[in-house]
Amino acid sequence: MPGPGLAIWHVDELGNNEYQQRTSRHHYECSRVQGDGKCDLENGIDNGDEHDLFQSPLYTSYGRNTNPALR
Repeated sequence: MPGPGLAIWHVDELGNNEYQQRTSRHHYECSRVQGDGKCDLENGIDNGDEHDLFQSPLYTSYGRNTNPALR
């Protein structure tokens, strides 16, 4: 990953790495939460960019009211 920042992973043993829908019932078992909320890694758009990690000044929080949202 280019640059510093915090990487947050979403791990759910009930998920399946074949699921690409990213819904509450059909999601990956393990995926990286991307700071910009775009899911570029899963969609094959890039292999990581400066907006994927949580870092100042843009992506400094992760909660129920952020995008992506903590659920």
